[in-house]
Amino acid sequence: MSVENEEQLFLCLEKFKHYNLKTTAFREPDIDNQLTAVAVEPGPRTKKLTSRLPLALKEISHDQNK
Repeated sequence: MSVENEEQLFLCLEKFKHYNLKTTAFREPDIDNQLTAVAVEPGPRTKKLTSRLPLALKEISHDQNK
């Protein structure tokens, strides 16, 4: 799944934590420890919370199918 920016990623992380879902946050030390990804445990609640997020790298997979 994909979000527009780091702020939206923080919001997703907080929402996952609110529902007591297990998460792992990934930060990039070479870009000021910015939050760049979040892994969240699978399950019905996770599916519901992420269902409106666009697929990550969707535009790249479409280009390869040409």
